[in-house]
Amino acid sequence: MGAFMVTSIEITVKEGKIEEIQVERPSNDQIMRDFDRVSHADGHLRGIKLNRLHRQIQFHATDNDFQHYIDSLSGLIGDPAPLLTDDGNLFIRGWGFLRHLERAGTMSVALTGGETNEAFFFSLNRFLRHDVKTIFSDAPLCVGFEGWLSVSSGYAVEMNGRYRLCLVNTVGEQIGIKALDVIVTVSGGVITSVVHADLDEDAVRHAVRTIESSLVPVLAA
Repeated sequence: MGAFMVTSIEITVKEGKIEEIQVERPSNDQIMRDFDRVSHADGHLRGIKLNRLHRQIQFHATDNDFQHYIDSLSGLIGDPAPLLTDDGNLFIRGWGFLRHLERAGTMSVALTGGETNEAFFFSLNRFLRHDVKTIFSDAPLCVGFEGWLSVSSGYAVEMNGRYRLCLVNTVGEQIGIKALDVIVTVSGGVITSVVHADLDEDAVRHAVRTIESSLVPVLAA
């Protein structure tokens, strides 16, 4: 568990020395800006293609219910849905969390499948969603997530083919995986289409197995 607090002490540093100390109560906006900056200073590269998540962590699959909702997804979801960009990047925004942990953890998108049957990961930004807590009393404040996915940046292996879109929520050593009824088609390093697709038990098992097999160290039993 962790905690965050902004104090009323402000320090001015010049040429490596403390020049001034003053007391000034921070505004709510300042607190939220500082929280956002600290919470995302975790060493995770966001938005670019990764082949693994969180090195040096021994993950354990959790049975906690994975609640989620997608507000916006390029080419498919939204009012109106954002358009796919000319360079084929994908925007996603929504909320999601693992029930009864009371910690938001980190959220990523995983695209599984394609011609090589691999999993590719894209870390997302977290943000506050007060509305979710009115529905789920155990929802953390920062259950919102959003980000741009660039399939042509990051990990050198080129993506090509049809990929199942999944959400991956990690909280410490616990991990939750949610396969979605969305298929993303990539061709020539560009996302060419995003469509709804049937999601049966076999598709879920295949997506989860592909993600688990790519985790390092290997997912604990």
